[in-house]
Amino acid sequence: MPLSRKTYYFIGIITAISGSIIQSIQVAQPQPPTGVIDAVSCNTIRGWAWDRDAPNTSINLHIYVNKLAQSRGKVDYIVNANLNRPDLVSLAGDNGKHGFEWSVPDFLKSETGSALYIYAIDATGKQNTLLSKQPIILRGCQSKFRNAGFFKIADSANNGYTYGYAPTIIKENGIYHTFYCSNPELGAGIDAVRYVYSEDALNWSHPKIVLRAKPSINSNSGKWINRSACDPSLVYYKGYYYLYYTNQHQTGSNLVDEKRSTQGNISVARASKISGPYLTYTERRTWEENPPDAKIIIFPQVKRSGNQHSYGAGQQTVVVKHGELYMWFTDDSIAPLKQPRIYFFTSQDPVNWTAKPVPTNLAKTSSVDIKYEDITNRFVMIKILDIHTQNASVVASDSTDGINWKNFRTIYPEQNFPAFAHNIGMSGNKEGHFVPGEHPIVAFGAPYALSRQDTWGAWDLFGVRADILKAQ
Repeated sequence: MPLSRKTYYFIGIITAISGSIIQSIQVAQPQPPTGVIDAVSCNTIRGWAWDRDAPNTSINLHIYVNKLAQSRGKVDYIVNANLNRPDLVSLAGDNGKHGFEWSVPDFLKSETGSALYIYAIDATGKQNTLLSKQPIILRGCQSKFRNAGFFKIADSANNGYTYGYAPTIIKENGIYHTFYCSNPELGAGIDAVRYVYSEDALNWSHPKIVLRAKPSINSNSGKWINRSACDPSLVYYKGYYYLYYTNQHQTGSNLVDEKRSTQGNISVARASKISGPYLTYTERRTWEENPPDAKIIIFPQVKRSGNQHSYGAGQQTVVVKHGELYMWFTDDSIAPLKQPRIYFFTSQDPVNWTAKPVPTNLAKTSSVDIKYEDITNRFVMIKILDIHTQNASVVASDSTDGINWKNFRTIYPEQNFPAFAHNIGMSGNKEGHFVPGEHPIVAFGAPYALSRQDTWGAWDLFGVRADILKAQ
């Protein structure tokens, strides 16, 4: 009787060699897993998968979206086939817990369809089985979202870098211009700002770097400076497009941690055309392309370094109202890594922000985006709750003074929003106001293919239309 339900082949070889006999050799051949997809709908895929070499073991399924397993290697979804299937007890000769029922994520549903490849994973990691020779196509499925479905703005891996997030989006003359944080070129610091554009918000240009860092050690202070260009916020003011961004400098006096002791600070670049070139404001009060001495125009409120470093100041969002610049930014330096808060102040000079920042009532909050709504004269803020978790959701709030925020409301609950999403931004005009007559694009970083399996630093930039103003 077979052991562990393995299939054995007996090879009998009898050969006379110098009077000796090679006796029968018993060879065990492990079998790949098997399974069946029983039913497919826009909402659910059901079936079973079983590894005959591992009785009473519920194996995993790997689901790939629009690609075979060998093409890019990263699995999009993992499902365990552990549902009780009495009809499999006699077939498998074990407990029969090999069924699966996978709820199709809403953002995979569209008229054009998504192609799914489902593999049964061998319990010993030997040989996996593609359960369907042809891809499973989800076509003609209607999303339950009240607005258009999710779409990709920038593909990281297919364009030579690995992540994209923290967008700023301007619609001008019928074209959407998106700037976002991404990988730099080798030796160009921690982050760089890339740029894409589109006429329909669905088909986007090839990404290009428009702002990069130039890390160096200051010859006078011995401190690391200019390590990053991230978290862009773009606004048009007095004839120029000002691109505010988060830089990284050593701001404190203790240099124990070397490069790791840098904090976020805010710098600025500008251009006469929205597509660039962008010239950075320097310590010498000049505007230059990729200078070694980008000026810090906003410091963290507490300068820290060494073992007490913090994120610092950054993730700014800027709006023009009545000829004045309004800025909100994250700062955690007063209570590092514990109590980030959104701070606010104004200026009429793009490079001089001398007033003391005012703390808003947005405590324990970071990475927000804000636009101004002209009809009701209010600022509208959006943010992602539980960023970088499976429970990510989007909320909005209103303010008339930019300091006191109220009317908090959910735009996308966690069951309707991609897991592990983070660093949100929404579209507006070049002064940071909502574009009349259209729902803004809400954009964010999230795992490739909107997978529920997150790999840190492996993010594409996605977007969705949302009725931010009506959702109250």
